[in-house]
Amino acid sequence: MGQENHLTQKRTTSVGGVLPTTTSSRNRSLPRGRQIQKTFNNIKITILCGFVTILVLRDTIGVNLGTSQNDALNQNVIEETNRILTEIRSDSDPADRNQTETFMTLNDTYALGPKIRNWDTERKTWLRKNPDYPNFLRGKPRILLLTGSPPKPCDNPIGDHYLLKSIKNKIDYCRSTVQGGVLS
Repeated sequence: MGQENHLTQKRTTSVGGVLPTTTSSRNRSLPRGRQIQKTFNNIKITILCGFVTILVLRDTIGVNLGTSQNDALNQNVIEETNRILTEIRSDSDPADRNQTETFMTLNDTYALGPKIRNWDTERKTWLRKNPDYPNFLRGKPRILLLTGSPPKPCDNPIGDHYLLKSIKNKIDYCRSTVQGGVLS
């Protein structure tokens, strides 16, 4: 490692000990008209920056100072769609509003309804009255499965369980009657 010469560098200063980037009031004074023009330019830039800031915040936050016709149309479409969906879910027809509705009491136990004792004879009678209706479809016997279910999901999961149980019982009944040759 050789010897290195380190030179100390000093900062040169301007007259009066003031840095060269600062302006001295006694050397450079702006004329009054130029100073007013510079102030107005600064105000214009400040107002422009404020306006751009407001626009950016308005778009970011989503504040609408006035509603447009398109927004009103979209709101009407949304309301109409919600009304139709509510009507479909409630399974009500506006024409049926005058009819009296029967309400199920929630304390009643689940019942499958009356037992069908003469199902086979009723089916044979119906098939005799409707000879055009095919009894077999693609070589397999046609079976009509009737079940009742609410238009909406059950509020209580046990209701869904009993509904599924009753459907399974009906399917098993149909299987047993087809195997026994009763549906001919």
